[in-house]
Amino acid sequence: MPPSVDQPSETGQPIPEAARRNRARRWQWAAWILAGWAVLAYVVVPDLWQAYYDDRQAMAQVHRTTRTSDGHPGDPVNIAVVGSEAELVRAMHAAGASRCTSWCSRVRCA
Repeated sequence: MPPSVDQPSETGQPIPEAARRNRARRWQWAAWILAGWAVLAYVVVPDLWQAYYDDRQAMAQVHRTTRTSDGHPGDPVNIAVVGSEAELVRAMHAAGASRCTSWCSRVRCA
């Protein structure tokens, strides 16, 4: 006959207590993993990327990445256009594109 909830298991511990401890241990591991991921993602990796980026002064001269509000390098820029704004507008009109009037109208050429 299997032991009931009130009877101790073969090790002398009540079955619900052991299950409760295992569950608590799993939650502790999950919390530590989540905390470790947060530290890596938001502290360590941005600092490593900043150090890598700062060591390469040639990269700093070319705008290849965006910047976050706190100054860390962000996403890479997928396209770079060489030329004046007038040349860019002329080329885009020749390709059939129209000038936008939404958020991107505030963006200026670097």
